[in-house]
Amino acid sequence: MIQLQVTYAGRTEVFSSNQVVTVGRSLDATFQINDPSISRIHFQLAFDSNAGNWVLKDNQSANGCWVNKIQVDSAHVTIPIDVHLGKDPLSAVVSVAPADSTAKLTSAVSASAGNDVIIGKAADADFILTDVLVSRRHARLIRFEQSLILEDFGSTNGTYLNGRLIRTSPVREGDVITIGNNDLTIRNGQLDYLRAQSEKSGGLYVNDLEFSLPTGKRLLRGINVHISPGTLTAVIGPSGAGKSTFLKSIAGVNKPTAGSVQFDGFSVYENFDLLSSRIGMVPQDDVLHTSLKLKTALNYAANLRLHVDGGSLERKQQVNRVIDRLELDKNRETVIKNLSGGQRKRASVALELLTEPSLLILDEPTSGLDPAMDRQVMKTLRELAVDDRGVLVVTHSVAQLDICDDVLVLAPGGIPAYYGPPRGINNFFGSTDWADIFAVIKENPEAAYQRYLAHNPKQVEIPEVRTQPAGVSKRVSTPWVSQFFTLCRRQISLIFADFGYLLFLLFLPVIVGLLVLVVPGLGGLGPASNITPAEPSQLIAMLVIGSAFMGASISIRDLVGERPVFLRERAVGLPVSAYLASKLFIFGVLSLFMSGMLTYVTLLAKVPPIQSVFFDSPALELFAALTLTALAAMVTGLLLSSLVKSSEQVMPLFVVFLMAQLVLNGGLLPISEGSFISAVATLVISRWGFAMSASSANLAMISPSLDEDPFWRHNLFTWGTSA
Repeated sequence: MIQLQVTYAGRTEVFSSNQVVTVGRSLDATFQINDPSISRIHFQLAFDSNAGNWVLKDNQSANGCWVNKIQVDSAHVTIPIDVHLGKDPLSAVVSVAPADSTAKLTSAVSASAGNDVIIGKAADADFILTDVLVSRRHARLIRFEQSLILEDFGSTNGTYLNGRLIRTSPVREGDVITIGNNDLTIRNGQLDYLRAQSEKSGGLYVNDLEFSLPTGKRLLRGINVHISPGTLTAVIGPSGAGKSTFLKSIAGVNKPTAGSVQFDGFSVYENFDLLSSRIGMVPQDDVLHTSLKLKTALNYAANLRLHVDGGSLERKQQVNRVIDRLELDKNRETVIKNLSGGQRKRASVALELLTEPSLLILDEPTSGLDPAMDRQVMKTLRELAVDDRGVLVVTHSVAQLDICDDVLVLAPGGIPAYYGPPRGINNFFGSTDWADIFAVIKENPEAAYQRYLAHNPKQVEIPEVRTQPAGVSKRVSTPWVSQFFTLCRRQISLIFADFGYLLFLLFLPVIVGLLVLVVPGLGGLGPASNITPAEPSQLIAMLVIGSAFMGASISIRDLVGERPVFLRERAVGLPVSAYLASKLFIFGVLSLFMSGMLTYVTLLAKVPPIQSVFFDSPALELFAALTLTALAAMVTGLLLSSLVKSSEQVMPLFVVFLMAQLVLNGGLLPISEGSFISAVATLVISRWGFAMSASSANLAMISPSLDEDPFWRHNLFTWGTSA
C-alpha cells in the first residue's frame, strides 16, 4: 500500500493507506491547519484500492479546492500536487503526494542540504507561513560554510532573532526566529516551529501574579493560570475582585509587582511590542466608530494595523475573511450602531482578529445582552478557541460557564478562590448556586484563598523565558504617513456619516454671518455714523465670538467621544502624533472653510472694511483674523476634550469658554490697560482675534468715540503681534 505525505507551512505528516485523512481548521481534523479562511473540514483524502492511488475530495468547503488554477471536487493523487484552499493566489496551500515521490518536498526546509530556505507565504516558498503579517518572500536561511545566516528580504513587518529586529545575522542552534506571529527555531540544522520543541511553551502562563498600587494596596495576589491554545477560560467573581485589573495585567498594560505573565515563552509586559499582534483585547466599550458601516470601519482599522506587502487588496481580503468567520457577512453594509448587541460585540472581535491573534481577551462581552444573545456570544468564543486560539473572557454571567474549559473564580482582593473545569465547582464549593458561592467568598476571602491553596499546591509549571527583555526591539508598524492619511480619510467618513453634524457644519457659518444683521447701522466695517458709533466694534466682536464658537464646537466633543477607540489603537502601535496631526489637519480645513463662509456672508450683508495693514485686500485680512481665531479655538477644543472623562463634562467647559470669549474680547466691554482683568484677557482667544481685526480695520479711526485700546493700533507690529 502507498503511504501519503501531506505538507503545509513546513510541517509534514505521513499517513498509511488505511486512514481517511481530513484537512481543515477543526481540532478534530487529522491534519489541522490554523487558518480562519479555510473550512473546519476543508477536504479529505482516502486511498482507492481499485485505482491504486489516493483520492482527494472537497468537503463542500466555503472557498473550494483549486489545483493548477482549476476548482476541483475530486482529484487522483498520483504525483505531488499543490492544493490551493481558495481561488485567491494568497490562500493556504497544502502539498499532497504519494510517499515515494516526496523527497524534494522535505529537503527544502533543511539548510544543511546546501539550499537556501525561503520563508514566506508565497506558494513557491520553501517554508510557508500563512500569517497575514508575513510577506510573500519574507526572509531566507543561508548555509555559509559551517554557519547559518538569517537574512530579511526587506519584509514589511520585519524579521526578529531572539527578540531583536535584524536584517542579516548568524543563527545558532536553538535561536528563536520570529516572523509575523510565528516563532521558529533551528533544530538539528533544520528550520522548524518552536512549539514542536515543547508543547508546554505554548499559550499564556500566569505564575504567582501579584499587583499592587504605588500606595502599597495589593489588588492581585497568588494567581496561577495556564491558558493553552484551543481552550476557553472564564474569569468571574463579585465586584471588587480585581477582574479588570487581572485582565490589564495579562494584556501587558500593568506591570506585575511580583510573579510573571508569559505568552508563548515571552514576558508579556517586557515584550509588549513583539506580542501586540498576537494578543487581541476586546474591551467592554465599543472600539469601532458606530456611525460607520461595518466593512468601512474594519477596512480603516486594517489600513492602520496591517502593514502587508499585498497592499489594499490583501487587507480587504483579510477584512472579508474575519467578517465571514464571525458570520457577519449579511451585515457588511450595516451601520454599526444599527447592529444588535451581540452583533456589535462580534464586530469588536472581528477588529481584533484582523491580525490573527493566538490569544483573545474579552472584558464583559455579554454585558447588557439578553440570555439568548449571551449564549450566542459564548458559543462564538467557543468556536474561536477551536481555531487553536486561547480565549479568556471576564464576565458577570454564570449561566454559560458549561461552555468553558476552565473557570477562574476571584475573591475580593484579587485572590483566587477556584481554578479548574466547570464540572468541579460543585465538588469544590459544595454548591452550584453562585449567589451562595459569592456570599461565602465575600464574607471571608482569605479562607477561600487558603482552601484554594490546599487543593492547588502547584498548578502551573512555567517554561523558561526565551529571550532577554532588554533585547527586544520595537515592532515594525505601518508607516506614519500612511497612518496619517488613513486617519484623515476616516475622519472625513465620520463627518459625512453623521448627516445632522454635516448640516450643522454647513449652515453654522451662514447663520452666524446672518446674525450680523441684528447689529444696528448701515456703515458696516467702514466709518461709523454718529447714530450708531459702536457698529464696527459690535460687528467685529460678533464675528470673532462666532469664529471662536465655530472652531471649538467642531472639536470639543471629538477626543472624549472616541477615547476607547484611540486607547485600543494606541495599544497596537498607532502613533499619538499621527492621530493628533490628522485631527488638526481635518478640523483645520473645516475651520478654514467655515471662516471663509462666515466672511463671505458677512461682507454680503454689511459694508466691508476699507483699510488694511499687510494685504492689499481688507477683506482678506478680515478672513485671516477670523480663520486664526477659529483655528486657535479648535485647538483649545481638542485640549478641553482630552481633559474631560466623559461627554457629559464637555458642555459646562464649553459654556465657560464661550462666556470668556464674550466678556473678555475687549470690544463689548472696555478693558483697562495694566489691570488684572487685562492680564487675564490676554489668555482669551477672542481678545487677540478682536485685536487683529480691529487693528486691520483701524477701529480707533472709524469709531473714534470708543476708548482707545493699545491692542487696536493700526500698524504692522500690532497686527502681527495679535496674529
